[in-house]
Amino acid sequence: MDSTAEDWRKGQQSRPRIHCIYPADSHIGIPERQLLTFDEIIVPVPEHGYPDFVYLKSGTKYLRVAKYNPWVFQKLRVEAGISDEIEAAVPRTLF
Repeated sequence: MDSTAEDWRKGQQSRPRIHCIYPADSHIGIPERQLLTFDEIIVPVPEHGYPDFVYLKSGTKYLRVAKYNPWVFQKLRVEAGISDEIEAAVPRTLF
């Protein structure tokens, strides 16, 4: 889903958040959807539950996705030092 520079800025201001920079033109394939190209992502980390969106940026193009693997989200929280452990009941899915 298309997004805006303003959505990206709001994601940058969220605390805590996970912000990752990738090599230019990195790709992610979502089953039954288009190939997404990006070079940065922002994942706002809410106090409870899961973020509504994960934001992707490629140059001056902004996207947001709402479908993502909850297990990967929990793993990123641990790696970023935002959480001590992955919740026991987090489902693992393909995307």
